[in-house]
Amino acid sequence: MVGFPASARALPTGTVFDVVVTDGPDPSDGNNVGTLWFRLASDLGPAGCRYSAAWESLAHGSFVTPCTLDEMKTHGHASCTANSEGAFNTLVVKGSRAACSYLDPWGQQQDLFMLIGAESADPAGIRGVLQWSAAAPLVSAFDASPSP
Repeated sequence: MVGFPASARALPTGTVFDVVVTDGPDPSDGNNVGTLWFRLASDLGPAGCRYSAAWESLAHGSFVTPCTLDEMKTHGHASCTANSEGAFNTLVVKGSRAACSYLDPWGQQQDLFMLIGAESADPAGIRGVLQWSAAAPLVSAFDASPSP
């Protein structure tokens, strides 16, 4: 993972995030599973802001899958437009009743079952857990940091 200046924005349109899934408690022991980039899609009212994301596989670079993520609003951050341009700490989850797909190591599109992440302003990024499928008994830690 690489660093990013403190002026990073919350899920900003045009910023590419590298996604690393760790295999255990050591964050350096992980696999880069692709990149995500976001576009503000809608205002969900008091609940938050919905973003359309594209998840691109590094192993299969020409393949991109859609992913819908919701960013929670917090006190002082009620505008989705402003939230998509400013840095603040909040929660990011897979959109309720919304699709989020990824490309597996063989290039096949799969549905992601669950994603919960803490978005931070400094250092910029999203860190959390994801569950690949309902049948998977374990969750995996992930780190999404802006690409250089």
